Amino acid sequence: MKRERAIFVLDVLDDAGFAFEADDLAQAEEYARASWFLRSVGRFFLRHGRACQGGFASRARPASETEAATYRRLADEFAETSGCFFVAHVGPHWH
Repeated sequence: MKRERAIFVLDVLDDAGFAFEADDLAQAEEYARASWFLRSVGRFFLRHGRACQGGFASRARPASETEAATYRRLADEFAETSGCFFVAHVGPHWH
């Protein structure tokens, strides 16, 4: 039986968080510092008409139970993208 990977969060402005899976905290921090990851999060902000001027947290952190549950629910909805690196916005809802 395959072990379920841990869920981690990169915190951004206004308590927005982006959850993703990783094997451990070191790997999560590596992902969170990667230029491709930071560009993707920046594009999310632009699509929602917001600037990301305050920046990102310097480190990823383990997701809370609520954040992990939200991530897993969304990941299940998008299961057909299983070959992709899935990141879920688990912060406040923006319009």
